[in-house]
Amino acid sequence: MVLLAGDILLAAIALYAVTSAESDFLNSFDVWDGLSISLWLVILAFNAYLFELYVPEVNYQAKHIFRRVVKALSVSFVVFATISFLVPDFIFGRTTLFSALLFFGVCQFGWHILVSRFTYAPEFSQRILVVGTGRLARKIGNLIISRNHKYHLVGFVECGSEGRVISDEEIVGSSAMICGIAEQKNANKIVVAVSDRRGKIPVKELLECKLSGIDVMDAAAFFEVMNGKLMIDHLVPSALIYSDGFRVNQTRKFFKRIVDVCCALGLFMVVLPLLPLIALLVKLDSAGPVLFRQSRVGEGGRQFTVLKFRTMRTDAEKLSGAVWAKKDDPRCTRVGRFLRKSRLDELPQLWNVLRGEMSFVGPRPERPEFVKELADEIPYYAKRHSIKPGITGWAQVSYAYGASIEDTYEKLSYDLYYIKHISVVFDMMIVLETIRVVLFGRGSR
Repeated sequence: MVLLAGDILLAAIALYAVTSAESDFLNSFDVWDGLSISLWLVILAFNAYLFELYVPEVNYQAKHIFRRVVKALSVSFVVFATISFLVPDFIFGRTTLFSALLFFGVCQFGWHILVSRFTYAPEFSQRILVVGTGRLARKIGNLIISRNHKYHLVGFVECGSEGRVISDEEIVGSSAMICGIAEQKNANKIVVAVSDRRGKIPVKELLECKLSGIDVMDAAAFFEVMNGKLMIDHLVPSALIYSDGFRVNQTRKFFKRIVDVCCALGLFMVVLPLLPLIALLVKLDSAGPVLFRQSRVGEGGRQFTVLKFRTMRTDAEKLSGAVWAKKDDPRCTRVGRFLRKSRLDELPQLWNVLRGEMSFVGPRPERPEFVKELADEIPYYAKRHSIKPGITGWAQVSYAYGASIEDTYEKLSYDLYYIKHISVVFDMMIVLETIRVVLFGRGSR
């Protein structure tokens, strides 16, 4: 958000610096100019987002920032040049456009370098002390180490007699001395990672740390914040019942339904010219129907028929029955591979959204043949049916296509995180991320 705010400010300054040379610009400013400036800011910010200039996990060395800035500005130049050609009254001439983009590009590169130096400096990293020496503590410790640009593991505190997997060199003391250890190690966060807590948690000492200004977190909550998913293997019913999240009430469902209908109608109007062309390509490529109909499980466990453009041969499961899709699936047709890669095969699901069977954003609807097996194997799997399935979702943009029980287990952790934090803002973020995933063809099979 800091990077985005800075980019918007710098984009406005760059535009003002270049156009102020035109003496009559400010005097003749009208509504059209205001719309053009807004478009300038939105397109620059969107392309910066598209090329991962706001993703904290990517490599933020100077050369990587430079490449992303150049790519984003190149695409922006093409977009603005096209708009200027189609709309002659657009405020940017070619000279003005090039100068403003060059000015902004230099400022943007410098701004991102400056922020990255502060973000990844050791002085600004969070120093974390982990309470516990078992497998859960090891998992949290490895997670902290993997994010060493923002977090620094100062050590483990021994607590209880659970199976120890932490070496003596990593243990910095016992739970009875936790406040002194935190002060000595200059820790600003304590993560409690003890599997069996009955009578073993140093409540008095942790409360003292909390009151002294040190942030104290549960391992599951810390894992959730770090990864954007829930830790299912350590999830207990009380965490679902007493959590601040998981508020899927009727009011929220009503507003989500309005947004779904508006988005589905809007997208349908945009892609309408493409639909007959896709249908013709599917028909010419292989024998069989254009649309593929398949039973899926939706909200409340109710089954519905999902619509997609057909991407496989009509006899794809004649001998094998229901099986998982796999990479470079031989059952796919030539056109089908392209449709899956570009996600264009999903467009008929807009009709499912309009019918109220699906939402724009939500968990991926699964086949009933797999649901019973998955519900028996994976705890809390049925909870994903508490809301409508979606064309896209948090699991779809965060993890590769699920092609096994292990993959489904991982994707469920994202689905439950989405259900817990469901909101209009979260949905908008997922839609933006979906655009990036579709444009770069990630995760499809």
